[in-house]
Amino acid sequence: MARAKPEQKTSATDWRRIAIDRHILDDLLADGTIDQAIWQSSLDWLHPSHQWARWAMRLFLAFGTALVLAGIVFFFAFNWLILPDLTKLGLIQGALILSAIGAWYLGIEQVIGQLLLISASVLVGVFMAVFGQVYQSGADAWTLFALWAVLITPWTLLSRSPFHWLLWLALANLALSLWWDQAIGRIPNKSELQMLMHVALNTGLLAIREVCLTRASDHWLSPIWTRWILLACLLIASFPVLYEGYTEFARDPVSLGGAVVCSAVIGSLFFLFRKKQLDIPALAMILLLSALLSVMLFVELMEALDISNIGITFLTALFVISVFALAASYLRGLLSLEKEEEGMTHV
Repeated sequence: MARAKPEQKTSATDWRRIAIDRHILDDLLADGTIDQAIWQSSLDWLHPSHQWARWAMRLFLAFGTALVLAGIVFFFAFNWLILPDLTKLGLIQGALILSAIGAWYLGIEQVIGQLLLISASVLVGVFMAVFGQVYQSGADAWTLFALWAVLITPWTLLSRSPFHWLLWLALANLALSLWWDQAIGRIPNKSELQMLMHVALNTGLLAIREVCLTRASDHWLSPIWTRWILLACLLIASFPVLYEGYTEFARDPVSLGGAVVCSAVIGSLFFLFRKKQLDIPALAMILLLSALLSVMLFVELMEALDISNIGITFLTALFVISVFALAASYLRGLLSLEKEEEGMTHV
């Protein structure tokens, strides 16, 4: 009877799932599993020396591009009266075309090509603003930013650059805010409804980002800061809605409804980033909003109880210390849990 072959405990696929970082290398060196030469070569492979130089070069290149674009804007601002109309439009259009051609020639896969395409997108807005000033179109400001965002949307999707997307995001939020201020007349709870519109916009964009990452982990919106920016925009917009809703709930049911909606959205995000995809910085932002809101509501409650100013100050100080201490303790526990899970994964 032939002897059965022993089971292979670790397959090639299992080895690929093992993550290596600086801490693992240090532990292997301390245990004597690897020597100093292997440790140094592995560390050089994890953190190449040229990586910092490349990062610094990209940073300075982006900073220089921003300075050039700012210089173009200020050039037209300070020389507006002495420049002929055709010269204004011709210079901007020429720079726009050259930037677009340069991005196409160099390739949008390159950093320089992406920066040129972002420059072309900025120049689209400059051209539209100058065109409106020269011919006195009389259009509202929100139409400029809305049309600007629409026109650069294909370039944003084509460039696959999160920084290009950041420009589009700023334009979209600005256009929405200006549209609500200029196109919508006087209605009850106008400011709260405006903030709810921003909450809805950024929540939808955040949902699209998360869905895209579930389908492709290497999506161009995979940098974690894109999630944090959307979450920050969402939380900033929801704060006045929450405060007004929970302080004026007896006199204004509409504000209370908006506060309930924002609370449901933020609670769902907290559950997502705690249970499904652990993201401690995102949870920290949510807890910071909750702590600030709790403190302000506590002060409102103390004032409603007609407590003296000294009593309010003392009780508020105790409440602030307690709330932020609890939030910090909770985040510290999550951080310890994350490190333990990473250690189990490495083992």
